[in-house]
Amino acid sequence: MSALHWPRAPWFMLAAFCAAALFLFLAAAGRDLGLVFDTDAAPEPTLFKREVRMPIVIEPPQSPPPTVAQKAGAVDKTTTPAHGGHTPGHRSEGRTAPTPPEPPARPKTASATVGTLLSHRFEWRDDRFQARFQTDRPVAGAKIFFRSSPSIWVVDLPGRWRNAAPRINTVDQGNIRRVVIGEHPEFLRVVFYYRERDLPRPAVAPRVTEKDNGFAVAIGGG
Repeated sequence: MSALHWPRAPWFMLAAFCAAALFLFLAAAGRDLGLVFDTDAAPEPTLFKREVRMPIVIEPPQSPPPTVAQKAGAVDKTTTPAHGGHTPGHRSEGRTAPTPPEPPARPKTASATVGTLLSHRFEWRDDRFQARFQTDRPVAGAKIFFRSSPSIWVVDLPGRWRNAAPRINTVDQGNIRRVVIGEHPEFLRVVFYYRERDLPRPAVAPRVTEKDNGFAVAIGGG
């Protein structure tokens, strides 16, 4: 039996091969082989703490700068002129300023007092509707205007008024079917409703007559 057929021949050949490889590695590394063993794992980073000390300076509170009035406080405000007279606006001792007279009270105007509509009367005469109103004070500045749908004439009396007469009044004949009186804070309103609801605006406006004890309204046939 030859040496190659010996059962342990492969193990000797593997050991010879490893020895030859180790020899070649040592021959190639040479002097650099020692660096391999000196190499160590990278050290962990070290945290550095830096303490900064700063001086704390506490300043005493400073008083605010003096104002113009304080600077001028050292100056005497009451100076006496060289000629010995009084300064303008100086009040001598023993005298008092005269009290201005109170303005006279204004008389109450007609618009300031509350007027009262006492009564009224309606009639149809000569194709004309006539309404007469009696009041306890004169009437002035009455305003009149027309509105459609329904067709009405509106008369406003400026001022403060109170109505003591019937508020809603129905008329049996003529072109006006109803008269309504309404109180408002700044005027008294009297509304005249036409019997025909869709009547266009008449060409002639009603005539308003103002009197000392009332007023009258005349409305044409329309």
